[in-house]
Order: sequence, then C-alpha cells, then structure tokens
Amino acid sequence: MIERDSAASELEALMASKSRLIRGFAHDIKNPLGAADGRADLLLAGVVGELTAEQVAHLEGIRRSLKASIALVDLLVEFSRVEAGQIEVQSQDIDIGVVARDAADDHMAAAQCKGLDLVIECDGAPRVQSDPDRVRQILSNLLSNAVKYTTAGSVHLHVELPAPGEGGDYEASVAIRVRDTGRGIPAGRTVELFREFTRIDPEDKSGSGLGLAISRRLARLLGGDITVCSEEGSGSTFTLLLPPAAPVRAEVPIAAE
Repeated sequence: MIERDSAASELEALMASKSRLIRGFAHDIKNPLGAADGRADLLLAGVVGELTAEQVAHLEGIRRSLKASIALVDLLVEFSRVEAGQIEVQSQDIDIGVVARDAADDHMAAAQCKGLDLVIECDGAPRVQSDPDRVRQILSNLLSNAVKYTTAGSVHLHVELPAPGEGGDYEASVAIRVRDTGRGIPAGRTVELFREFTRIDPEDKSGSGLGLAISRRLARLLGGDITVCSEEGSGSTFTLLLPPAAPVRAEVPIAAE
C-alpha cells in the first residue's frame, strides 16, 4: 500500500513537472511569435509604405500561420493542465439547452459558408449542475469537427434524455448529441480518436490531434464522458453525457484508451 501511494505521488509530481515545463516553453515561444505577428500587422498597416496586392496576400498568409502556431501552443498548455489534473471547474445550476445553443450559434456562420444546415434541438432541455464554460468548450470542439469534416448535408445538435444505461458507471441525466452527415470513421478506429496527436486520416494535416483528447478528459472531470457512434460513409454522432450532479474528480484518467 505504501509503495502504491509512493508511486502515485511520484507520478503526480512528474505530471506537475511536465506541466510546468510545457507552460514555460509556451511562454518563451509565444513571445517571439506574438512579436512577429505584430510586425506583420504593422507592415499591413502601411508603416513602410503602400504594399502591392501580392505582398498583402503573403503577409496575410504569414499572419494566419503565426496565429495557428499560437493556437497550437495554447492547446498544448491546456492539454498539459488537464493531464496533470490542474483544471478547476466551477459547477453551478445551468440550463443546458441555453449553453448548447450558444455553442452552436458560434459555428452557424462556418456551417452556412459550407452550405450545411446546422439544426439545433434544445427545447425542453433539463437543468444540470456543471461548469458552463467547460461544457461550451467541449461542445465547441465537437461542433467544429462536425462542420470541418462534413462536405454536404447537415450537422444536428440535439439535447435529450439518455437511453437507459447509456451513462455506464453513473446515471446520466442529459445527452447532448452532435450528429453529422460527414465521411464517418472506419470500423474499429473510433477508440483512436481520443488519443492525443492522433488523426484517423494521415493525409489530414489540419488540426492538432488534441481537441478530442482534451474534450474527453474535461468531460470526465465534470463527472461525465464522451461517446462516439460512427459508420464509414454514413456520418458520426458524438455524445456528451453529463450526470445529474457532476462531481469534480480528484484525478483525470490519463491512461491510453
């Protein structure tokens, strides 16, 4: 028992040290990236004179790359904090339908630009005890992926009561489903989705491969989980399950799925 406690303490210290290292690295690398972005912004503002259309296009491309790099650094920091159990949640009584609709509204324009229908069904949604900011963060990731990987058809956000036993080890009070008509996921590969730095399609260079890993850990920190049901060529459904009163777990599972 003592050896087990000692090993757990050593692992906790290791994770905390890793998290500090990543945060220090992030701080050091974001400063020059931010400075480069600022200089590009000054050039676009005309501080050295009027630019040609071609020069503007190149500078805008540079700024997009810089912002993508900064966003990736932020994701790495977020993942390290979640992995080390350093995320705090502020549980409160919330109308889950309002939170879900707010998250969907943020992706409405992106869906419309691709010609997709973003359907929101949140009427009559129950109230739950959870952290609205973290729930919104999880749903935003699920919706962003659904819109990104759907080329035609629709994305549905549906809040409903879960099926009996759907919560697994706990009684789930609400199921928030994000269903798309995208390309789907090959059989037997859904478990890989929640592993960090993993992409099902090796040719897909977009994204960091961290979003779903972070989202599942956050869901479990809230006392819930994320499940996925998919068939290649027929779309996917990701479901965020939340319990009646989401307890804050002392630890976030970090073992590979």
